[in-house]
Parts: sequence; C-alpha cells; structure tokens
Amino acid sequence: MSKKAAIYDPQFLSGEGMRFILQNAELFGEIVRLDTKRQLKEQLEQIKPDFLVLDYANTSFVPHEMLRLVLKQLPKLKVLVATNDREPQQMRALLKSGIKGIVTKNCSEQEISLAIHNINDGGKFFCPSTMDIITQTEINQTLELSHREMQIVQLIGKGLASEAIAQELKLSLHTVNSHRKNILKKLQLKSPTELIIYAVEKGWIDLKSV
Repeated sequence: MSKKAAIYDPQFLSGEGMRFILQNAELFGEIVRLDTKRQLKEQLEQIKPDFLVLDYANTSFVPHEMLRLVLKQLPKLKVLVATNDREPQQMRALLKSGIKGIVTKNCSEQEISLAIHNINDGGKFFCPSTMDIITQTEINQTLELSHREMQIVQLIGKGLASEAIAQELKLSLHTVNSHRKNILKKLQLKSPTELIIYAVEKGWIDLKSV
C-alpha cells in the first residue's frame, strides 16, 4: 500500500511549494492539503496519513498539547515542522512533543528533501539554523546549574540515593531533595531516569565508569 502525506499550512504558496517537494521525493502515492480552518486532530484521524508537514506559525497556530494528542492517537505518524520561530523555549517544547524534524522556511529545497527522506526512513532531521538555536538552548540550560547541582547530578549518575548524597556532601536530606527538584525543573525533565539519560548524552556522567 502506498504511503500518504498531508500538509497543514494556511499559506497557499508555501503549502504548494511543500507539495512540490513531497512529489519530487517520490515517496508518497497521495499528498493531501488539509483544511486549516478545521481542527487538525479530527482531519488526521479521518485521513490517517503516514507523514505530516506542519506549518508552525510562531507556535500559536497549533499548540504543543495538540501535537502530543495527535501523536498519542497516531503513534506511527511522522511529523516534520516548518517554522520561522527562533524562540529557544518554543523549539525545545516542539522537540518534546514528539516530532521528528524541524526546518525553517529559509531552508533550500535540497535540505527539505533530505529532511523528508531521513524522517521517512525512521531518522530525524534538524536544519543547521535550527540546530544553532537548540544548541544555544542547551548551553544556557547547562549554565543554569550551580556547582552543587552538578555535583548532585554526578552522584545520581553513580547510583547514589538521596541519603547517600546527603552524607557524601555533608548536607541535610531536605537540601538534597530540594536540589533534585530544582535540577529537574531547570532542565525540564520529569524523572531521575530522564536526568541520567540527559546527563549521559551531555557527557556529564559516564555509566561505564560506575
């Protein structure tokens, strides 16, 4: 069965331009322009595309919560976002919603085509300008952690519980737990497991040495 792609873009020219690139990718048997005056979730549930290119106009056109609901309902849907938004916090929220890639409307046809192929093959793609924003966001977040918080992250990575961390750093258990909550809040993470994965990816801890 041939794959189906959908485009959700209120601007005629950019929407048709994306249709042209999708057609040239020769990956999809059908390409549908969705009605931007109707709710996205309802249309996707009805059409059930394999691939979605989503215009994200300064994050106000489709909220992050809508994306999460869509991807929960259609877990196999692969989403590429096209946006001109350069706000780091919004970029990070987009990544957490479960999308597979971000391109800006200044990207070349070749970059957008590469993004489509990579995502269709199960990978991810972020254009260079997007990566610059994401990288800067991560640097800023790292700098927000205090020396004490970084110590606690490293001890968590070694498998120490809060009681052991308190003893190691000569702090009260309450202080350690407060630091742990602040660390998760600053990094926008939900659990110690996510923190360990994040810290390993950043090179803050090395699980092989534990």
